Amino acid sequence: MNILRSLRRNRGMTQQQLAECVGCTQSQISWLELRKSGTVSSTLSAIANALGVNDRTRMALFNTYSVSPKDLSLLAQMRKRAGHTQSTLAEASGYSRSHVSQVELGYRRPSLTTLVSLADAMALSDTDRSLLFNAYNRMK
Repeated sequence: MNILRSLRRNRGMTQQQLAECVGCTQSQISWLELRKSGTVSSTLSAIANALGVNDRTRMALFNTYSVSPKDLSLLAQMRKRAGHTQSTLAEASGYSRSHVSQVELGYRRPSLTTLVSLADAMALSDTDRSLLFNAYNRMK
């Protein structure tokens, strides 16, 4: 069962309406509902407030969708350390700049294939690859 989708529908809201209340995009709400990404606590707080949930439900939302800002920033840190912009990393890895940006911001959960391509493009060491893979593996 998808908690976010159920709550949104029970309140008679569309993804677009919830996104407008929260200050994000409809596609971000969709990605969350599909559990293809997580998000940071400030966005989850805004979602919980917009849906008017109780503390127990708020905690369930955080347990299901929360990711650490530290984990989200790891790819960006590694990219910068490797001397790449989002555009150059995208070109080197075969993805769009938008895709790289969405992964860095946590709007898109990368597949293992994507992570390997990004790690290869940045020429990461085995240690850095492990850090990167573990960070994204912790995302729900």
